[in-house]
Amino acid sequence: MANMNSIDRMTALHKNNEVQYLCFRLEEGGELFAVNVFKVQEIIKYDKQPTLVGHEEGALLEGLITVRDMTVPLVDMKKWFSYRIGKSEDLRHAGLDPKNSQVMLCDFSGVFVGIRIYRADRILTKRWDEIFPSMAMGAESDKKINNHTYYIDGSLVQIVDIEKMISEVFPFLEEEVKTAVLETGNIDTDKFLLIAEDSVVATKVLKEILTKIGVKHRFFDNGRKLIEFIENNEEEMQKCALIITDLEMPEVSGFEVIKRIKGKPSLEKIPIAVNSSMSGDTNRNMALSLGANHFMQKTSPTEISELVNKYFGR
Repeated sequence: MANMNSIDRMTALHKNNEVQYLCFRLEEGGELFAVNVFKVQEIIKYDKQPTLVGHEEGALLEGLITVRDMTVPLVDMKKWFSYRIGKSEDLRHAGLDPKNSQVMLCDFSGVFVGIRIYRADRILTKRWDEIFPSMAMGAESDKKINNHTYYIDGSLVQIVDIEKMISEVFPFLEEEVKTAVLETGNIDTDKFLLIAEDSVVATKVLKEILTKIGVKHRFFDNGRKLIEFIENNEEEMQKCALIITDLEMPEVSGFEVIKRIKGKPSLEKIPIAVNSSMSGDTNRNMALSLGANHFMQKTSPTEISELVNKYFGR
C-alpha cells in the first residue's frame, strides 16, 4: 500500500508530465533495464529455495516464496529473456544465482509478483516526451522491450514490457478472452472506438475481443499518435463511442491524453476508459479527477466486454 510520501510524489510527477523508472541490470556490467518505480513495492535479498510448483525444463515460474506471511510467485527475469514462445528449451540453468541477486516485489493490477534481477541501480526521472518506442528488431512475439530512454551518461535504458512477462508466466488470458467474447456476442453498429496502448500483450487481447465482437476500432501505440488522429479527424469523432487509453506510453502519457480530450468542448463528452496495470488508488483517483469515466485493470476482458456493451449497445 502506498504511503503518503509516495502518493504526493506520484501526484507531483503526473502534474509535471513526468515518470520515474527504477533502473537495474541482469548481470554485472550488463545492459540497463527499467520498470516504473511505482510498480515496485520494495527490493529484497532472497536466497532461500522457493517452493517448487513444477519441474518443466521450460517453466518460467521459479516457484513460490514467502515474504512477511505473504505467498508470492517468483520469476527470474534473466531466464524470461532467454525464453521464446513455441520453442522448447531447458531454462533451468539460464537464470540468476539466488545468492548473488535481488528480488523486486512488484504489484501488477493487484497481483504481487517477485522478480529476480541482478542489481537495482538508480531511480531515473524523465518527462514523457523523453520516453520513446522500442528499437527492438525481430518477431513481435519475441519482443521483451516496449519503450526506451537514456541514462544520465547517455547510455540506453530499455523499459521492460512487464505485461508480456506476466502473461507468459501465467498464460490465463486466452480463456478469459473467449469467455468475454461469448458473453458479449456480435454488435452491429457504425460507431467506433479508439485505443492508445503500447503493450503487445494488451493490444493482442483487445484486438481479439473487438474483432470477434465486430466493433470498429483503431489502435495507436502511443498517446501522441492518438491525439494527432483526433485533432485531424474532429468531424469523424462524432461517431466515436469510447476511447481506451493506457497510462504509461512513450511521448504522451495517458494522463495527458485525458487532459487534452476532456479540455476540448467538442470532445469532452466522449467517454474515456483507462486500461492500466498501475491500478493503485492514486492513479485511479488522478485519472478520474482529470475526467476519465472508467478505470480498468490491465488485461481484464470481462471489464472490456462490459464497457463495449454499455457504449455500443446490442
